[in-house]
Amino acid sequence: MANYRQDRVNEDIARSMSEILRGIKDPRISGEFISITKVDCTANLRSCKLYYSVLGSEETAANVAEGLKRAMGYIRSQLAQRLNLRITPELRFIYDHSIVVGADITKMIHGISEELAIADERDRLEAEAPANAAETEHDEDDFDEEDMDFDEDDFTKDDNEDDEEESDGGDEGEDE
Repeated sequence: MANYRQDRVNEDIARSMSEILRGIKDPRISGEFISITKVDCTANLRSCKLYYSVLGSEETAANVAEGLKRAMGYIRSQLAQRLNLRITPELRFIYDHSIVVGADITKMIHGISEELAIADERDRLEAEAPANAAETEHDEDDFDEEDMDFDEDDFTKDDNEDDEEESDGGDEGEDE
């Protein structure tokens, strides 16, 4: 059999399987997002490996695997009705971890890019810091003592007023 026919049958099975899976009433299957990632039929079309992925945890994937196993007869009969094949292939569902691995890699890349952005910002601030330090030193050199225009009486006057208030409060308590 020509390889292009096998590829076409693989595509037809994948398309039909996505429709069939949407129509299954089993809550283990209907409540989850199941994606057929690859279909691999043998040359004589007697058996077919269906690779699928599930969005969710490992427990969810185990429940979906059990649901697919229980619905195997229904799925195969629906596939026979939809495809014009002399023999409907035996189906084997295989869980595909590639989506989960891809999501983990994406998380790692996102984390690394955030760390790089933080490091770039820190480097930028460190590069600006010597320039700011030079401006600060320059400002301190421009400081003149003549700019300070205040008298010592300003400080002593406030201190004397505070002392008078404390002595008034102490006299009232002794009179009683």
